[in-house]
Amino acid sequence: MSKGLEQRISQLLHQGVREQVFPGAVWAIGRRGEITLRGTVGVLDPERPAEPMSLASIFDMASLTKIMSVWAAAGVLWEQGRMAG
Repeated sequence: MSKGLEQRISQLLHQGVREQVFPGAVWAIGRRGEITLRGTVGVLDPERPAEPMSLASIFDMASLTKIMSVWAAAGVLWEQGRMAG
């Protein structure tokens, strides 16, 4: 994977942190069963800004269920041709 892609992802996520959309993120891209790129931005807890996000950060899954459900459903609809691109 290209360094340009990694920089673009990092720029977008840093923008989200700067605009206070979210305090931080852990991201990864996989290809052919392997993680090819990964990184972190921001902090886990905005009340403790001295502690940066890490690849080992643990998240509360309750906060992710809606996001995961919507994206899984969108993927199915896309594959079925029922969602415009």
